[in-house]
Amino acid sequence: MRSGPSEQWNDGRTKTGFSWFSALLFRRFWDFFRANLILLAGIFPGILLTIWGIWGHSFPVVLLGGAVGGLAGGPLLCGLYGTILRAMREEPGFWSLSYKWTLKQNWRDALLPGAVFGLLLSLWLFVAVALGVQGPVSPATVFILAEVLFFVLGLSAYVFPQIIMVRVSTRNMYFNSIRLLIGLLPRSAASAAAQTVYWGGFLLLLPRSVPTLIVTGFWFPSLLSMILLRRPMEERLYSDKEVE
Repeated sequence: MRSGPSEQWNDGRTKTGFSWFSALLFRRFWDFFRANLILLAGIFPGILLTIWGIWGHSFPVVLLGGAVGGLAGGPLLCGLYGTILRAMREEPGFWSLSYKWTLKQNWRDALLPGAVFGLLLSLWLFVAVALGVQGPVSPATVFILAEVLFFVLGLSAYVFPQIIMVRVSTRNMYFNSIRLLIGLLPRSAASAAAQTVYWGGFLLLLPRSVPTLIVTGFWFPSLLSMILLRRPMEERLYSDKEVE
């Protein structure tokens, strides 16, 4: 189990409810906002390459954009999740110090997962746009695209927080994520649904939805996922580590 600058992740407290959620946003909004801005700045070159590749119908450029954005985005997404998890635990201290510590401890482990998910998402976007410009898309195709996005986003909500929580091999990290995805299926489905609706709505409302990247961006759907998944995820991961 990994620990932060001052204490361990799992403090045994469970807090829920609208009042807690509102207080969390009130106290930590600027922390979420800053971590999100850093993430956006890091993946911006990859986004531009992906858009350029889609506009020019160049599949290699799309994949390059996904890889570039993912390599930068993986570590920075860990920084965002670290900010969210520490806020949920109500840890004291300066945000900048804990954010830098999270990046220093986890950036290497997050590079490969970031590249993998960046490639998957850029490939998904390329296929979705290519099908859309050809004319009306059948309901079956829309369903398949939604299910693929559902699975990728649902799995990512386990992979990147796990990098922060425990130190395991890359193979075990993906194995644990798939095991948790299936073992916590109702919560996994709710988390993936929230992420899919959020990002699906963002894509459907483009370009009017672009300002939401600045305000709620990645932190809001990630926070919703952690509210659903954090407690059972920690319990299972730490229980497994104790058995080992």
